[in-house]
Amino acid sequence: MYSRLGTLEWPMLKKLEMESCESLEILASKLDKTVERPIFLCYKSLQAAIPSLEILNLFLKVEEIQYLLGALSSLKTLIVENCPLLLNLFSFDLIKRLKSLEDLTVKKCDLLQGLFDLNGHDHGEGECVGLLSKLKQLNLIELPELKSICNNNPTHVLCFRNMKSVEVKQCYRFTHLFSSSMALGLERLQKLCIEHCDMVEDIVTAGEGVPEEITFPQITRVSFLKLAKLTSFYLSHTPEQIHTGESNTAHGVLFNEKVSFPGLEDLDISNLDTVEKIWHDEFIADSFGKLKRLSVVSGQKTLRLIPYSMLKKL
Repeated sequence: MYSRLGTLEWPMLKKLEMESCESLEILASKLDKTVERPIFLCYKSLQAAIPSLEILNLFLKVEEIQYLLGALSSLKTLIVENCPLLLNLFSFDLIKRLKSLEDLTVKKCDLLQGLFDLNGHDHGEGECVGLLSKLKQLNLIELPELKSICNNNPTHVLCFRNMKSVEVKQCYRFTHLFSSSMALGLERLQKLCIEHCDMVEDIVTAGEGVPEEITFPQITRVSFLKLAKLTSFYLSHTPEQIHTGESNTAHGVLFNEKVSFPGLEDLDISNLDTVEKIWHDEFIADSFGKLKRLSVVSGQKTLRLIPYSMLKKL
């Protein structure tokens, strides 16, 4: 932003918006020379220049923003929108630095392939690592090349322990949202909305150390709209078990006996073309007992809406 030699500092700056700065090379630096890597190279200078920044909105044509985000450890809200060249967002090292991040929105980044990269993490035996422990809200909107929230989720890594709201819309390459180990950490999740994700087959997919049951104790609202391939919220079996016929979990049942929502109040379902039943004939005893509102629209294969055992609870 400034090309002259000097020290630039904004110690009280809380919010920064950057849009269409296609020629920007240095945001804050003590250097008076051209840099090879475009935009935000001067990591240490940024730490000193904007130490209190909490809200950052980016609308930029850049391929990476690691250098900028890595310097902003106090960042609480990040909005990344209309960054058409961005391929990857958070490396594992960057995730560890963003300890204060509470609200993340990523929208209309046409080439984005990686969100949270957990590959390459070295850990000691028995060590358990907590990441993104303050993140409360995650919004992913119109990301046509993004396949998953995390590219890997080892059982020793605990993510999203304080997550309260997740919205995923028009992410056409997602096949699932969470691994089973990740879902076990979503104890504070209150709102889950997924819309127009054509390839989603299940919300939680089985992984290492597959749990028999998963409970979401604080969820009050669930919305699944236009998920053409969704068959079940959680199938507690691996692809190998499906192939060998070892799984006895029914397909086409949205909420089977393996998942529990004791606090759910509001449920919206629309255009789930492969779902045959909303509820399994048998489900966890304390699940769905607080449901106040149910909306079901246009399910091509839905044969039975509410089983008799469910009617007694409503």
